[in-house]
Parts: sequence; C-alpha cells; structure tokens
Amino acid sequence: MYDSYKASHLLATWSAGDFWHSDQDEVTTANVALGFPSVLRIRYGVRTDKRPTGTPVDPAFMRSALAPGILGAVVLLAGLALLDVESFIIIRYVVSILAIIVCVFAIQATAWGWLIVLVPIAVLWNPVIVIELHGQGWVSAQFVAALALIIIGVRLKVPIRRG
Repeated sequence: MYDSYKASHLLATWSAGDFWHSDQDEVTTANVALGFPSVLRIRYGVRTDKRPTGTPVDPAFMRSALAPGILGAVVLLAGLALLDVESFIIIRYVVSILAIIVCVFAIQATAWGWLIVLVPIAVLWNPVIVIELHGQGWVSAQFVAALALIIIGVRLKVPIRRG
C-alpha cells in the first residue's frame, strides 16, 4: 500500500487539478488513467494495467473432490458408533455414493491411480451386495478409508474446462 499523505503531497506539487480530488485522500484508478507520473505507480504500488489490484487470475483447476472426500471421512468416523447396529446400512449408502462421486472426479482429472483406492471403498461399503466384515480389521478399514478420502480430496485437481 502507499502512504496517502505522501501521495497527496506529491500530487499537490505537480499542480495538475485533474489528478487530485480534494474529497479523497487516495490515488484513484481514474487518476492513474489520466497519466500519473511513473514514480507514483512504482513507489506507491498503483497499478496501471487493465486488471485492478486484488483481482484473482482464473484458476486452471478445482478441487472438486474435497467436499465429498471430507464428508465421506466424517460419515466413516461417525459410523464407528454404528458398526454393530442395523442402521449402519445408512453409513454404507452414504460412503459408497461419496466414494463413487470422488471416482468420477478422479476420472475427470485423469488420475487413474486414485481409482485403486476408491473402487475398493465403493465395493466394501456397498449396501446392495453386503460384504460382512467384523472385528478390529473392519474398524481399521473405517479409519484407513477416512484417511484415504481426505488425502484424495486434497490432492485431486480437476482441470477446469473452458467453453
């Protein structure tokens, strides 16, 4: 940022009325367009290009799998309380659907390696053809699948298709 007092002092010494607005205490983009000397642009960070300061550049990718990955991890960890209850079928539906959604994003990102982890999650938590697993191994699988969904959600970059 620039110091508005120094900018106003510099503007007053140039005595160009078009460059200075007495009701403002800052350099405006209109003043820059009128031709402020380059010393103001360089010293006080006033930009003269068409994109105003702080305007973000269009991103090349999105992290589309982040929300379903985190949501799937939360459901898996909440499902630990329901492991031996009949309502665990709800956890199976949600986790399986979210794993398939993340699979679709992995296909869009052409990150085929992540499918090695995501397809078994979708199959093991499949509510239609239930694979009955019990014991400490199933509890560990819940944690491993939650960790995998978070990691994949953070790491997976889906390119933005323009037009």
